[in-house]
Amino acid sequence: MEPSASQSPTPAPATVYTADDEQIATVIRGAAGEAIPQLKVLNKMDPSKLEALFLPLDVWITTQRTAVETLTPSGCTAAAVDAFNDAIDKYETIRKTFLGWRDWGANGRPFPVAAPGQVVKSFEKALVELSANCPPPD
Repeated sequence: MEPSASQSPTPAPATVYTADDEQIATVIRGAAGEAIPQLKVLNKMDPSKLEALFLPLDVWITTQRTAVETLTPSGCTAAAVDAFNDAIDKYETIRKTFLGWRDWGANGRPFPVAAPGQVVKSFEKALVELSANCPPPD
């Protein structure tokens, strides 16, 4: 029998953060940091105040989406980008649902009760994925 090779306690990562990955991480962390606190109180907000949040949200969503689309994720951030895009898509859906609700007479709920929590989960997943595949840069 040949002696088995000694294994290190922590395997070296397969890839490392690229310059684009660092920018992607900055965008995701910034967007999540802005959106999560808003989303957590969305169901408690007075519907008359929602318009002030949702009307300019289109520009914010487009800016976040464009910032990530112009970068190339590596294996380190690809899953984070997927979760981030899911969060942005869901947030956009809430916005559109609210605007439709407003335009059609504002009866009932402006969006499903669970929707903000689902967006938070997607943003949180993106944050977790940022360091799941590669160690973040120093």
